[in-house]
Amino acid sequence: MSWPPRPSELTDSAIDVPEELSVFLYTLLTGSKDSSETECCQRVQRLMKSFAQDLIFGVTRGRIKSPKQILLPYAVKTLTNNVELVSILNRYGHGLSHSQLEEINTALCMQKMATTATSEVPLPNNIQPHVSTTLAWDNIDRLEETLSGEGTSHRVNGIAVQARHFGPHPLPAQSPGITKSKQRSVEPLDVAALPIYNAGERQGPKPRTYVEVTCQEVLENARRKTLLWILVRLHAQVSQKVSGWTGYNILVRNEIDVRQDNIRYLPTIDAPATSLSTVHEILVRSLKIKEALGLKSIVLVFDQALYSKATEITWKHPDKFKDIVPRMGVFHTVCTLLSVIGKRFQDAGLRDICIESGVIAEGSVTGVLEGRKYNRAVRFHKLMYEALQRLIWKGFQAWVEEKFPAKTACPRFLCRTETFVRQSVPKEQQRSWIVLVSQSLSHCTISTWTIYATIMGNYLISGGHTLIS
Repeated sequence: MSWPPRPSELTDSAIDVPEELSVFLYTLLTGSKDSSETECCQRVQRLMKSFAQDLIFGVTRGRIKSPKQILLPYAVKTLTNNVELVSILNRYGHGLSHSQLEEINTALCMQKMATTATSEVPLPNNIQPHVSTTLAWDNIDRLEETLSGEGTSHRVNGIAVQARHFGPHPLPAQSPGITKSKQRSVEPLDVAALPIYNAGERQGPKPRTYVEVTCQEVLENARRKTLLWILVRLHAQVSQKVSGWTGYNILVRNEIDVRQDNIRYLPTIDAPATSLSTVHEILVRSLKIKEALGLKSIVLVFDQALYSKATEITWKHPDKFKDIVPRMGVFHTVCTLLSVIGKRFQDAGLRDICIESGVIAEGSVTGVLEGRKYNRAVRFHKLMYEALQRLIWKGFQAWVEEKFPAKTACPRFLCRTETFVRQSVPKEQQRSWIVLVSQSLSHCTISTWTIYATIMGNYLISGGHTLIS
């Protein structure tokens, strides 16, 4: 194993277990000698790899370090930040000691510092050029305990995200070699202060024409699935056997193949994210990364606070940052939408429904309506959407029986799906079932909550993958 260990050396394929040891462990775990390792279940394979790495590490007295002995203490240290747990694992032969982890961290840091000294834009090794890339920036603050509260750490971290693609992959750049030593600390570098950015007079965005970016086929497919879900939920009057919105969409999306993206960390900017100079430096570095990767444009993802500052700078210098596409993250976009919905409908009775239904406690209603209680707000709006859909479809059934009495000989409406709508209503009135309900129930209150149902329906359809996760 090289020093410091490379990511490719810490995968399952890098585990080299002797054949005799594999046969012994298989016989020990299964009591059989006939089957090979490839034919046994995943549980046996997992335990064989774990036991084999422990035996190799113990017999060689730590001279041969397997992936488990490196990754397990790292995971425990990251999750618990407890050095004693790492020491216990080391004493029982399940991982490296804490001092050895510090040596690896120091070697990795020195390797990255050597790369930074030779390259203006030190990119991670696994980031491929000429591949569409998204950069996500966010503040990482460590509020250490100090006597005055001054001197805490404020930094900005970034990650590069690339979709995995097929085809030839160029070999990554060779990392500088680091001599193995017992060194567990590094001398801090003299970090130059960021150039001061003078904002001057603020400028707003340029007027632009409306651009509709939708995939009608995907939206129609999602609407049909949602229609089927609410009809099946309505059909169960006593014992509900159909999952809620989240469970239903997990079932219908269960067979979709999801491929993991390639995610790598970018060098840290040692400056507070609240400063415009820091945000300007983020945009400048992103332009350099775009040029290094050979891209025509690059997408930057921010939280709400950084996004507002980034757009302010891009509006001020449209020619310099014309190749940057700033975008607010999905989470903060959803929180903004929840806040807009809550502000519009809270005085129409939404606040009272939250409390009187028992779904939201009285002390949490304000946070839900302002979009600050994400999980509670999403759960409430799903339930509210289903409740309104039940009322709307029951009203729609009565409307059909009143307007088209010849169709009353059909089986019960709730036992049918979208085919019933197409057979019962003329084509010119099929486009929007909300219009049909509004015609029969034209009260202003019904119209208001119909608008709410439309907004939440579009939200659930377009952001379903986010809500499921």
